[in-house]
Amino acid sequence: MGEIKYNYNAIDAVTKRMESSVISFEASMPDNLGHENRLDLVNKLKETNDSLEEIMKTYKSMLESNIAIVRDSSTLMKETDQSLKTNINLKR
Repeated sequence: MGEIKYNYNAIDAVTKRMESSVISFEASMPDNLGHENRLDLVNKLKETNDSLEEIMKTYKSMLESNIAIVRDSSTLMKETDQSLKTNINLKR
């Protein structure tokens, strides 16, 4: 049977870097584009920017969820590993 090794410090470091990137990710577009302009092209560009902003907010939310899932999985694996280690030591 093979052995799975986790480097919990590396996982923690990567999730911290990911979290830092997500925090600095700006999910907004300029809202004053063509403020007084009535051209169809400017209106379409504003609609596109609004859609893009919503997509970026959703993406940022998904990244935050992904980071939380990775952290929770890592913590659970660490706890399970410790529990198995304890059980193995008790049987010896």
